Amino acid sequence: MKILTDDHLRGGRLKNSSSLSVNIFLYRVKEELLAEHKAAWKALWDTGRIDIEGDLEMAQAVHGSMYYILSSTRHDWPYGLSPGGLPGGEEYMGHTFWDQDIWMYPPLVLLHPDLARSSLRYRKDRLPAARRIAKEYGFKGKKVEIIK
Repeated sequence: MKILTDDHLRGGRLKNSSSLSVNIFLYRVKEELLAEHKAAWKALWDTGRIDIEGDLEMAQAVHGSMYYILSSTRHDWPYGLSPGGLPGGEEYMGHTFWDQDIWMYPPLVLLHPDLARSSLRYRKDRLPAARRIAKEYGFKGKKVEIIK
């Protein structure tokens, strides 16, 4: 199967109807996915956001920060938040960043409690390993690495 760009569809360069049918289907799927994507983001922003009036630069910084936080977590995501923006996969799995608790958790608790619960679940799920590691080193309680 060959995927063509919008230019191919608009330019009339398709030679057979089967290619045209496949490409129209893919174009419609793309449009539907984009519409779903936009609706999901609208729902997130409508659920809770921080609006700042009178300081465009600050408003953009806050909205940008919230975008990275919201992009890095889901209510069913079992990992901690990425400290530097969008995670590319599981590269942060098992790491604990103080940023998550100090800077990222408070707005989640206030604006998106379901995402905050996911963040807490991440910590809770790692408690057995933290207790085991502390015991191996002769400590009581829990031992976690805090990455700065």
